[in-house]
Amino acid sequence: MQNSKELKLLKKEGYVIIDLPNKHYLIQARNNIIEKINTILKTNILDIEKMRSFVGGLDLNSLDQIRKMQLEGISEKLIKAVGHKIKIASKNSIYLQRYPHLNLNISNLKESKTISHNEIMSGHSPNTIVCWMPLHDVLDESGLYLLEKKKSMKLYKTTKNFKKIFPTDNELSKIIPKCLKIKFGQAILFNAFSHHGAKNHTRKKSRISIDIRFQDIQYPLFEKNLDYFKIFKLKNLY
Repeated sequence: MQNSKELKLLKKEGYVIIDLPNKHYLIQARNNIIEKINTILKTNILDIEKMRSFVGGLDLNSLDQIRKMQLEGISEKLIKAVGHKIKIASKNSIYLQRYPHLNLNISNLKESKTISHNEIMSGHSPNTIVCWMPLHDVLDESGLYLLEKKKSMKLYKTTKNFKKIFPTDNELSKIIPKCLKIKFGQAILFNAFSHHGAKNHTRKKSRISIDIRFQDIQYPLFEKNLDYFKIFKLKNLY
């Protein structure tokens, strides 16, 4: 069973790349996001590659306007794109992030870089699963990198469970792996302990991606609450 293989990879490595069974929901979500960006920027760009080029030339204020968009209904479309593969991480109802995070990585703009971190450092429950999806193919070194489970756990031991200062990106450079290659219509699922980030973006076109968080409803949310999450019943996937 494919789901069984993917579940084993998620447990062994801390992350797994999946093919989305319901890619059309991701296409719908991308179209909705492009429409909202056009409304903010007063443009009429419908092609994702042209949007990547245009966004790559924006200043920080314009980028912040896009980042602050409340993407109503997009989380539901994204989790429906994952479809039955959600059972890799949950068999019951889930807590689903209400509004996804839209990531815009821009060439030579350090504020757009995703620094090395994990979800625990961001205040999420250890039971959190992240689903990261690019809105276009990412087949170069502009994507997301993740440390495998053993390396992540070894790294955390050096901080004595976050009691000591966490290493900077420069200090981690020797152990940071190559970025994962992923096509539009695929997603990366990873757990809350998986150390991840993105390298300095040097491409002319921006990298546009989106991510959501969820967890099985049987586990506590810890610091996060239902202002951040909503309850989503898995029967709504079908």
